[in-house]
Amino acid sequence: MLKSIELSGFKSFAKKTELNFPARISAIVGPNGSGKSNLAEAFRFALGEQSMKSLRGSRSDDLLWNGSNQLPRANRAGVKTVFDNTGDRLNVDFDEVAVERVMHRDSSHQYFLNGSQVRLKDILEMLASANIGPTGHHIISQGEADRILMVKPAERKRIIEDALGLKIYHYKKDESEKKLEKTHDNLQEILALQREIEPELRSLSRQMSRIDKARRIQKETYKKAHLFFASKEHHIQQRYEDLDTKERELKERKYTLEEKVSAYTPKEDTQSKEVLSNLKEERKEVEKKRQALLKEQRELERTIGRLEGRLMATSSREEEQEGSISFSRLILLKEDILTVLREDNAAERITTLFDACMRGGQKKDSTEKEESIREEIGEKRREEKQLSLREKEYTQALSSLEEKIEKHSSGVQRSDEEILDIKDEIRACISGLEDITKERASLEEEREEIKRDVADLGIILGHGIASYMDLLEQEDFNPLGKEELRDLRREIERGRIQIEDADLSEAKGVERAYREVKERNDFLQKEIDDLRSTRSSLEGLIRDLEKELNEKFKEGITDINAQFNHFFTMLFGGGSAELAVITEEKQDGSEEEGVTIEVELPQKRIKGLTMLSGGERALTSIALVFSISHINPPPFLILDETDAALDEANSRKYGDMIEALSEQSQLILVTHNRETMSRAGLLYGVTMGGDGVSRLLSVKFEDAKELAAR
Repeated sequence: MLKSIELSGFKSFAKKTELNFPARISAIVGPNGSGKSNLAEAFRFALGEQSMKSLRGSRSDDLLWNGSNQLPRANRAGVKTVFDNTGDRLNVDFDEVAVERVMHRDSSHQYFLNGSQVRLKDILEMLASANIGPTGHHIISQGEADRILMVKPAERKRIIEDALGLKIYHYKKDESEKKLEKTHDNLQEILALQREIEPELRSLSRQMSRIDKARRIQKETYKKAHLFFASKEHHIQQRYEDLDTKERELKERKYTLEEKVSAYTPKEDTQSKEVLSNLKEERKEVEKKRQALLKEQRELERTIGRLEGRLMATSSREEEQEGSISFSRLILLKEDILTVLREDNAAERITTLFDACMRGGQKKDSTEKEESIREEIGEKRREEKQLSLREKEYTQALSSLEEKIEKHSSGVQRSDEEILDIKDEIRACISGLEDITKERASLEEEREEIKRDVADLGIILGHGIASYMDLLEQEDFNPLGKEELRDLRREIERGRIQIEDADLSEAKGVERAYREVKERNDFLQKEIDDLRSTRSSLEGLIRDLEKELNEKFKEGITDINAQFNHFFTMLFGGGSAELAVITEEKQDGSEEEGVTIEVELPQKRIKGLTMLSGGERALTSIALVFSISHINPPPFLILDETDAALDEANSRKYGDMIEALSEQSQLILVTHNRETMSRAGLLYGVTMGGDGVSRLLSVKFEDAKELAAR
């Protein structure tokens, strides 16, 4: 319920003026030009009206007291309305709510709620929840009653929605649409940011894939290296053990033979001894050359492995880029076949057939680099074949020397029975011990070579390769054979080349960059998902609001029509009136709903509003305003001379309608009509003196009757 309104510096109310409204019906009367309609506009102003036209002004200065000969102009205009909120109709925790608006000469505005400054939005939302607003149906100034008949159907629909208390739905819908638009803009902005980092993320992802692949190869090569070096160490240890056993046996044999020799004086065959000694020396030289050849073979195997690794790395890159088939593996297969069948008479025919197949299906190599590597591999393969042939020759030579040594040893004539043979055996033992010493030196050299390889591979594969020794202590360890070691060595070298080609030294920098970009992308993706979820929720909320708004509007139209027809027939003594919802096409091609008014007067062939007289239009508008107010009664209703066009008979009907309506809403009437005045419980008179300032005189009809009775 409206308790009071206080004006200060607003239009013609230059001085502080307060009106209290304790009665259900209060009337404001006064001569034309006294400023009584300024009171109705003061309500609009206090409740947040922004249209200067609705406040009967063209500039903001028109709302301030502009001065007179007796009083200077005001630099501030303020209007405060006070509401009784004991029924909690307004959504604030106060029993009394004061809404105040202050405007300054510089056109700045301030809004206050119980003395605290707030936003206009806060005021409008609070009032809308109680079906109160600056442009609502509850403040009807001069011409406003007729305005509802003159506006377009779409505008009439908005007025009726406001009267039905549906404005809060529009506030919520507008707010949701603004949030939806902002969400859409934010989503587009974040999507643009994500598109900016996508190329970098793809590039880093490809680098990470290569790094991951290289690390898998590194891990596999790490295991292969452990197995390779453990097997090599196992064989070295076995050879050491064999040498220790052989050395022990030779020393024992030498000691036994020397004991025998000490009891004899042998006569040796000098010529046979020299021949046998020469043969043994020749055998030593051949064995030395054979060992050097074996070492050269091992170096060549490592070189071939590295070249094959480079070839596979080059081929892998070409396959990734072009999707073509690499023929380097076929060439390797060819070389392996030749290696296995190099002593086979059919090797030449197999080579011819294989080359024919290659000429038919092989594509031209994509780069000179790959061709160069293959040529170098072929050259190394040929060197390997030559070394294998030389090894065979050395083996055959050793076999021949062994036969000759055995023959000459058996042909040596001993004197003094077995003394010469014993001394030969002693020399053989000494020679064998010397060979053992040399072989141990060779084994130590091989171990040093392993240490160098371990250190070299440790840089590529990481620390911990020396732990291959742990494999030797495992019960299930199964060392590889010579051929298997050779193949494994090649695989290790190929893996090494691929790892070096991947350049894992930059892996940490790539990982850090990838992690940062990935985290940024994941964050943006989460933001995108959240915004899309918010967008979906807002769209659902808007649909729900539109659905509920439409349903309540249709229900309200049905209820209003019943009251509209009732008041219309009461005022006109018959006829009919109805609101109809229509759909109109806008200029942009879209459609919007509107509301038309269809009336039919009794005993006249008049249908529609255009044929109504001024009085008939006034009665029609009053019937519509009162029907709307009955359906959704506002807390208070301000009527500014809506009864001006009524005759005496209709004024009585109007008065009856006012009294009936006052049971639901508080009424404040600006009027000249005596009948209307008679229905008021409180009468305010507005006068204006020579200084142009509006002043009030209030009279309660109960007090007036009591004074008259005295």
